[in-house]
Amino acid sequence: MRLHYLMACAVLAGCASGGASVPGAGPREVTTRVETAEGPVDFRMVPSDPSAAFTIEAPPDSTWRVLALVYDQLKLHVTTLDTENRRLGVENARILRRLGGTRLSKYLSCGERLGQPVAETDEIRLTLLTQVVPDGPNRSTLHTLVNATAKQTGSGGAPIQCATTGILEQEIVKLVRSRTAQ
Repeated sequence: MRLHYLMACAVLAGCASGGASVPGAGPREVTTRVETAEGPVDFRMVPSDPSAAFTIEAPPDSTWRVLALVYDQLKLHVTTLDTENRRLGVENARILRRLGGTRLSKYLSCGERLGQPVAETDEIRLTLLTQVVPDGPNRSTLHTLVNATAKQTGSGGAPIQCATTGILEQEIVKLVRSRTAQ
């Protein structure tokens, strides 16, 4: 019980120390080490804005049509589909270790436990939503929201909030651009 309390305090301390970011400087990693009876535990948190926006040089309708194919390519089963607002995604999806063949630690920073990225050892609950916003007749903006938590399998402890590395959002944009260019 005491270990869970110490881990929660460390995670909160890491989140609270994020501060303001400098444009273009990229996320700043914060590491907190907690000494426990089982040994030291390092928590690495990357404060980040969970939403990202990218411009696509393609009409909104074309961008919207390929978005579901991109989620399918990432092996994500769409659970949210709002055609009126051109928004789709997955909410509270349970994911283990990989997303679309890629290690989750490439996309999410959830800290480390005993030298291993938590994103590769724990069950991840992922909400990933993307919206296509018209930006003229032949241009779209993709807004992507990433929210994830990690929970140790079989543990009664509280989930750990994960931060996006920004790479998943960029991967979605890259795949949409390649499909709309065809």
